[in-house]
Amino acid sequence: MNIAQIDEVIRKNKTILMSSFGLEGLLKSQLKPPLIEKIITGIPGNTFDAINNFFERLEEAYIADTQFKQFKLSEIAKFISEEKSYVAVKMIR
Repeated sequence: MNIAQIDEVIRKNKTILMSSFGLEGLLKSQLKPPLIEKIITGIPGNTFDAINNFFERLEEAYIADTQFKQFKLSEIAKFISEEKSYVAVKMIR
């Protein structure tokens, strides 16, 4: 899965991926964590690189989305960092 394909998957699943964010959002969502894991496992290469690539693209999607205009870039970076850490711990065991 290349960058354009990751962007397309994020766009197609925008409702789930953008409805909850940060660690708190992930812990409350029953749909987002398994969806992210499914997307990441579809990215070829090692899991660590796949996690990094996915969350780089998700951060860009957050920044571009009007819902996130109320947040500072540092807050968005914090949400992404929390989500990335949570997913990495779950997937790299």
